[in-house]
Order: sequence, then structure tokens, then C-alpha cells
Amino acid sequence: MIVSLTPARSRGALSLIFIVVGILALTSCSSAPSQQAPSTSASGNDSAVSTPIRVTINGQVLHAHLWDNAPARDLLDRLPLTVRLQDVDNQEKVGYLPKPPLSADGMPEGDDPQPGDIGWFRPWNTLAFYYGDVSYSGGIARIGRFDDPINLVKAQTGFFHATIERAS
Repeated sequence: MIVSLTPARSRGALSLIFIVVGILALTSCSSAPSQQAPSTSASGNDSAVSTPIRVTINGQVLHAHLWDNAPARDLLDRLPLTVRLQDVDNQEKVGYLPKPPLSADGMPEGDDPQPGDIGWFRPWNTLAFYYGDVSYSGGIARIGRFDDPINLVKAQTGFFHATIERAS
């Protein structure tokens, strides 16, 4: 039996072919490795298990939590600690931590911090208080989060000091 396609059937068959090819193309795209930054859940945090801290700037106290990951635990072992910070790109306040660098065990290569996050930048061994939208960057490890609004952090100009200690 020979089947010939009429013009109406030809259009229908071609439409079906295009649909199948389109689905295959979309499926192959979704199975390819992602080139996007890791999600915030990839940061090695366990925010359900966290340690409360106080950050004191100019006599004013901000409450925060450090998460249960290697650099946060390492930082907790060094508290109380006073860090000299300064602004970077109107997005974060950063300050060098004393050596040796914090542990990076189990941490991803980078992260995408959100305003209110506390982070550690591995290449420079700096503590960071994020108040702006910083995009994904290699070397960033999110280690905690402020519980209070961070207007006080954002308002600081020039160099300033922050004392970090465990909350009692």
C-alpha cells in the first residue's frame, strides 16, 4: 500500500515533526550542565543549626547568626574579635581577618550572597557584611545572616570597627 500525503496531511505531518524536534531540542538543553551560579542552598549552610552572635558598631548592637559550616565554626572559635572594615562598591563592608585563614572544608567554590548575609571571601581572608546585591563570585562563602536590619552597616563611611562576639 502506498500512502500519499495530501497538502493538508503534509502540513500536519510537518507540524508534528517540528513539535517533536522542538521537544527534543528543549530536552537536550535541560540535560546539559548548568553554567549558572549555584543556588543559595549550595553554600554548605545549615541555617537550622546556627549560633547567635552580636555585632557591635559604634556602641550599637546588631543580632545575627553564624551557620554550621566550616568557616563559620572556625570564626566562632576566634571570638570575640574586632575587625576593621571599609566599603567596597557600595554593596558590602569588608575587613581582613587575622591569619591563618578560615577553613574552607566542604564549601562550594563560590556563592551568591544576598543583602543581610555575612560572608567570607577566601582569596583575601576577609569578612564581609553584604548590604547590596552582590552577584555570584568564586571565593565567596556565606557563613551567616543578620537578624536585624542592616541600615547601621550600610551607613558606615570610611574605615570603622565591628566587634563580633557570641550572644549570651
